[in-house]
Amino acid sequence: VTYSQNTRHSYDVLGNKAAHGEAHSQVKLTEAEVREIRRRQSEGELQRVIAADHGITPSNVSQIANGKRWSWLV
Repeated sequence: VTYSQNTRHSYDVLGNKAAHGEAHSQVKLTEAEVREIRRRQSEGELQRVIAADHGITPSNVSQIANGKRWSWLV
């Protein structure tokens, strides 16, 4: 079978789930940091300042604050 078919089988038949959040191997932030970013953004702090503190881009801060990244985390 192809890689794609094998991956689909692992989700459909074996019940595997895609890793997200801290379980993902390439994650840069913890759940606590994401919550902090959202809090600081809602308090009006500049995205570039928040980004610099966490080693991410201002665009990432915007996406986290607007729920486009880490949307499952409430």
